[in-house]
Amino acid sequence: MSQYPDDLRALSIINPFAWEICVGKKPLEFRSWDTKRRGLTLIHASGSREFEKDFAEYYPDVSKETIASMRMAIIGFADIIDSFWSNQDSCYAHRMGNPALFFEPIPTPGALNYWPPQGKRRDKQHLAFQMAWDDIQAGNFDRPEPDLIRESELAYGLEPSNP
Repeated sequence: MSQYPDDLRALSIINPFAWEICVGKKPLEFRSWDTKRRGLTLIHASGSREFEKDFAEYYPDVSKETIASMRMAIIGFADIIDSFWSNQDSCYAHRMGNPALFFEPIPTPGALNYWPPQGKRRDKQHLAFQMAWDDIQAGNFDRPEPDLIRESELAYGLEPSNP
C-alpha cells in the first residue's frame, strides 16, 4: 500500500469518548485549546482506565475484552471539520465528521495534541500510522449509519453536517 500522508495526525482521547466518536455518537471533542487543523485524523484511545467501568455499564454489548483491546490503540478516524468556543462547556469544541471504527485496534503509545509519530515512540507510532492508513485504503472499517450521526449532531445542538 501507499505511504500515509505527511500531514496525518492522531488525537488521543479517553475511552469511551474515543469509541463514541468513531461510532457516530459523539460529534464533538472538548479541549482547552483551539485548532486550525482540518481533515482526516486518526482517533487514538488513551491508556486511561478512568471511565472504563462507565463504558462497560453504558454499553454492555461491548465486551470487557474489546474495551481492553482499545486501550492505547488507534481505533478509528474522523475528519476535523470545525473548531469553536463552546460557551456552554467553557472550552473549545473540535467538531468531528465522517467517523469510522477500524475492525481491529492498532496498538501504539499516544501523545498530546494532534500528534505525528515522534520522539522515543516514533518507530511504533510510524508503524501504527502506516497500518491505519493501509486499513483506510483497504476499507477495513465500519461507518455509522447517517441517521445516527444526524441524531447525535442534533442532540449536541449542531446543524447536521450532511443534511
